[in-house]
Amino acid sequence: MNLALIDFQKEYVAELLTKLLKAKRNVREGDLEAVLLSAPTGSGKTVMMTAVAEHILFGAKDFEPEPEAVLLWLSDQPELNEQSRNRILSASSMLRAHQLVVVGPDFDRETLEGGKVYFLNTQKLGRDKNLTTKGDKRTWTMWETIRNTAKKLGGQFYVVIDEAHRGMNQGPIQERDAQTVMQKFLLGSPGELEPMPIVLGVTATPERFERLIGRSDRRMYKVLVDVDKVRNSGLLKDRLAVRIPEDDQPNDWSLLAAAVQRWKVMRDAWRDYCLAQQLEVVSPIMVIQVADGSGERLTATDLEIAVRTIESEVGALDDLDLAHAFMEEKEISTSGHRIRRLDASKISADPDVKFVFFKMALTTGWDCPRAEVMMSFRPAQDATYIAQLIGRMVRTPLARRIEGSETLNEVHLYLPYFDRENLDRVIQKLKGDPETVPATEVTLGSDLVELGLPPAPVVITEVDSGTVPSTTAAPSEPPVPAIPLAPSTTATSTEEPPADESAAPSLETSEAVTTAEVETAAELEPPAPSPLLAAHLAIHGLPTYTFSQGKKLPDFRRLLKFAQLLSILHGVDAEALPGVKKLVVDTLTAQRDALLISDADFKSALEGLAVITIKPIVVDHRTFEITAGEEESIEVTEQNVEDLFRQCKQRLSDDLCLAYLKQNHHDEEPHRAKLELYLLLQQASIWQALDTAAKDRLQSLKTKNMSAIRGLPSNKRQRYDEVWATARVPEAGYLELPDVVNLPVCKECSAYDKHLFQEADGKFRADFNGWEKPIINSEIPDCVAWLRNVPKKPWALCYPYRMGGEWKPGYPDFLVVRKDGDGLVVDILEPHAGNQADAWYKAQGLAEFADRHGTHFGRIEMERVDGTKITRLDFNDPSIRARGMTLANHQELDNLFRDAGVSS
Repeated sequence: MNLALIDFQKEYVAELLTKLLKAKRNVREGDLEAVLLSAPTGSGKTVMMTAVAEHILFGAKDFEPEPEAVLLWLSDQPELNEQSRNRILSASSMLRAHQLVVVGPDFDRETLEGGKVYFLNTQKLGRDKNLTTKGDKRTWTMWETIRNTAKKLGGQFYVVIDEAHRGMNQGPIQERDAQTVMQKFLLGSPGELEPMPIVLGVTATPERFERLIGRSDRRMYKVLVDVDKVRNSGLLKDRLAVRIPEDDQPNDWSLLAAAVQRWKVMRDAWRDYCLAQQLEVVSPIMVIQVADGSGERLTATDLEIAVRTIESEVGALDDLDLAHAFMEEKEISTSGHRIRRLDASKISADPDVKFVFFKMALTTGWDCPRAEVMMSFRPAQDATYIAQLIGRMVRTPLARRIEGSETLNEVHLYLPYFDRENLDRVIQKLKGDPETVPATEVTLGSDLVELGLPPAPVVITEVDSGTVPSTTAAPSEPPVPAIPLAPSTTATSTEEPPADESAAPSLETSEAVTTAEVETAAELEPPAPSPLLAAHLAIHGLPTYTFSQGKKLPDFRRLLKFAQLLSILHGVDAEALPGVKKLVVDTLTAQRDALLISDADFKSALEGLAVITIKPIVVDHRTFEITAGEEESIEVTEQNVEDLFRQCKQRLSDDLCLAYLKQNHHDEEPHRAKLELYLLLQQASIWQALDTAAKDRLQSLKTKNMSAIRGLPSNKRQRYDEVWATARVPEAGYLELPDVVNLPVCKECSAYDKHLFQEADGKFRADFNGWEKPIINSEIPDCVAWLRNVPKKPWALCYPYRMGGEWKPGYPDFLVVRKDGDGLVVDILEPHAGNQADAWYKAQGLAEFADRHGTHFGRIEMERVDGTKITRLDFNDPSIRARGMTLANHQELDNLFRDAGVSS
C-alpha cells in the first residue's frame, strides 16, 4: 500500500479476509454468500477495500493469491466510478492503472479479464440500454459478460456493491432503479443473470444492505467498524465549530467576511506547521454554498459582492483562486474575474483553487480534506443537505490528527440564515446520521473560548533612529527541553534522563531591525522569556503516556516498526534495522539448534516435510480385487517448498525470511533452510522467544536514540508515539503542548490567575469541585503558572494504572510550575476523594509513574481534603513510593495517608 493503513483499518481488513475465506468455502459447496463491511463515513472504506483487493490478487497471510480473480465494483452514481478508481490507484502500491477499468459504453467482452478491478455504474444496466442490448457493434451484452465471468471463476469473482454514497442526492426514481439493478446481482433475473456467488457490500448503514438481500437465502458475514476507533484514529477533525448570527439584522456578508478571516487563520497555521515539519504546505479551501437561481439567473446570491467581500479580506485574487461546481458547464464572469468550472471530484487535487462556489454538487461524489471553512447562503430548510455536505468536509488533510495544534484539528461552518432552533436540527443530523456524517464533535462557535499564552513582552531597544520594539513570542514548536528542570532530591528513578536534559535554555528571539548606525543587532541581549512562556517550555516534553484504542501489538512487531523509523524513514540510527534483522535471524537459528537437540518431534517433523509418502492402491482388472502396494517416498518438489516459504514471508516478512535463508542455506540440502523456517514459525515458543528478545532491544534502542527522536519535528515524533501506544504494557512518550487551546465557555465560573492558557482578560474560568478548589487555591500564590490538565485532551499529561486487570489512563487534575533554585520544576497534583472506587488503583499508578519518571518532576502528589484540612502524599518520596507501589486495597491507601500524609 502506498497509503499505510491505520491500526484499526488493518484489524478490519484482516477480519474481512477471514470472512471471505469462510464465504469461499461455502461457495465451493454451491451456497450463495454475502460479506458486509459496515463503517461510518470517514473511516476509509475505499482504502480498506483497496487492501482487500491487493490481498485477493497478490496474497496475504492465510489467503492464497488469486491472480486471475476479478472484482466488479458497482456504484449508483456516474462520478463515483472515476473517484473510486483514482482513490484505489493512489492508495495501492501493487495495482496498476491498466488493472483498474471503468466500464464505458463501448465495452464488449465475453468475460471480464482476470487480475483486474472493473468499475460499473448501475445506470448503465438500467435505463441506459447501450450495454444491455445487442446490436451491430455489440457481440456480448453486459449481463452475458457478467454471467460468463461468474460461471468461469466461481468463488474468485467478487461483486462489490458500494453503497457508501447512496441516496445523498437522488430522487425516488433513481433510488428505485439502482436498487432493482443491485437485486439482480443478489437474487438473479430470469433471462439475464443468475445470482452472483459472492457479493461484498460496502456501506455506512447495514440496514439497507440487509434489506436488499432479505429476500435471498444468502448467508451474510458482517464486519462492523467501531465508530470510537474511527473517532480516535485522527482521520477526522476533532471538532466542527458552527457559527450563527446572534440577532435578526442582515448579516450574511458580515459572516462571509468573518469566514474568510477564519480561512486566513487556517491558511497561515497550515503554512507555519508544514514549513516547521518540512512537509508540503497544505493549501486550505473555503467552500461557499450559494442559493438556487431562477430563470436566466444562475444563483440568487450576488457573486459580484461575494468576490469583492473575499478580496476585502485577502487582497486581490487571481482567477485561478476561484472556481464553481455548478451543474452549468461554463465559466462565469464577474466585473473583475472569470470563475472557472471545476468538477467536484477534482477540487481537492487542484493546486491553485482557494474559494469554491457551489449549490448542491458537493454533496455527491466529493471528499475534500482541504476544505477547512464553509459558508452557506442556503435557507434553514436545507438542514439535511448542509449536514450531508459537512460529512464530506471533516477529513483531515494529512489523514492524521495534528499534534500540538487544536486550530488545525477543527473545521468551521458559518450559517447566516439559521437561528438556534434551526441549528439544532443540523447538529442533530450531524450527530445521528452515520451514513453521511462522520463521528466528529459538533459545537456552537459561541460555546467555545480560545485560550492562549499572553502576548509576548515588548522590549524597547534605543537606537539613533528611534525605538524598535522586539518581541519574544512563543515558538510554534518549543525546544525540548528548553528550561532546566531541577531534579528531585528524594526520587530514585529507574529511567535515565536524556543526555541533554541539563542543557541551557535555547530561546528563539526575533531580530531587532536597526539603522546603519547600529553595527550589529547580535550585540543586543535577547529578552528573557515571560514567566508563562518559561512555564510552557518547562511542561512541554515531559514524560506522558498515550493510550490507543487500536489493537495492541507484540513487542516483535513493534520493534520492526521502530527500527524502520530509525533507519529508513528518519535516518536517526542507520544500524538499528540491520541489527534487528541480525537479532531475529540469530534468535531463530539458536531456537532451531536447541529444538534439533532436545525435541525429537521437531526433528521428525522437519524430515517429514522434505518427503511425501504415498501408498499405491493396486486393482486387479480381472477380479477387481483391491490390494495395497508398498509405501513409497518421494522428495517434495521445489514448487511445494516455495509455497511453504511464501507462507513464511507472509508471517515474518520478505526481508527477514531472506536473511534467515542467507545465513542458513546449505548447498547440499537447498530446501532445508526454507523447510526449517516454515516449521519454526508454527511453534508458539518461537514467537515467545522473538518477543523476549525484541523487548530488550526495544528498550536499548529507545534509550540510545531518545534524545535524537526528541529533536525531530513533531510530526515525525508522533510516529514514535504510535509505537509506544500499541504496547501491551503502556510505554512513555513525551508531552506535546500547544500554544492555543479551545475549551467550553464557562461564563458563570470563578476566574483564576496565572493559568498557562488565558482568555483575553488574562483569566482562566473553571468550575472546580469541593476537593479541587482548595488545592489549586493553595498553590496559586506561590507558583509561576499552573495548568488544568483536561482529561483525554491530546495535550493532557497521562499516567497508566491497572484496574480489574486492564490498563487505564489517569489524568492528574493539575500541573503546577514553581521556582526551584535557578530553574523551574513541575509538580503533579491529583486531589482525589477518599471514597472513590478507583482511588487506590490510581495511587498505585502514580507511585509507579514516580518510580519511572520522578526525576523529571518535583512533587507527584495525591491529596485528600477534609473540610479545611489538606493531606498530601508525595510519591516522589522513596518510602511513600515504595508503599504506594504495593497497594492492594482501599484500606492500605487509607493507612498510607494516615501514616505518611503531610497535613496543612
